[in-house]
Amino acid sequence: MRSPLLVILAGGASSRLWPLEEKSLIKFMGRPLLTFQLERYAGLGMRSAVIVANPENEGVIRDLVGSLKNVTVEVVVQPEPKGMGDAVLKIQPYLDRHGNQPVYITQVHDLTDTLLHQKMLTAYQSGYATAYLAGYRVKEYFPGGYLEVGPENQITNIIEKPGPGNEPSDLVSIVAHIHSDAALLLERIRAEYAKP
Repeated sequence: MRSPLLVILAGGASSRLWPLEEKSLIKFMGRPLLTFQLERYAGLGMRSAVIVANPENEGVIRDLVGSLKNVTVEVVVQPEPKGMGDAVLKIQPYLDRHGNQPVYITQVHDLTDTLLHQKMLTAYQSGYATAYLAGYRVKEYFPGGYLEVGPENQITNIIEKPGPGNEPSDLVSIVAHIHSDAALLLERIRAEYAKP
């Protein structure tokens, strides 16, 4: 089965990290988080990536990824912080040039054990489903995207920041999402944005 295109969301406004200004460039072990993450994913066999940047960090990100050897990276820009769905839509020109393909969507600042990503890729290789989303079980309210889970553990929806007491489950989405059909994903995102 084809290895998914890595899509790293590195735009946004970094508003929750104030007074730190740019989460993708925070240094860990002497290296910017972004390069650390790219090297981790390359170690898992992912050789092509698209990074969705914002106008403020685009130049720095281009400079950082220019010297990487184990992964081919293209940088696209989300002009305004309009959410993750809008950020994912920015990969359309890449797909237009390279064809439809599976995608592994993550955020630059989501640090998890490599084992999570190995398990996600193994699940994807099984071909059991068209999409795979990781979740974290919480004991108290967290202002994130909650997974709505139906019969047989199928994820039916993600409810963003529902407010305390309105959570559809105790599972918060970790942005480690694999979609076997990028074109279908983008079509569904556009349909959501078109709703009144």
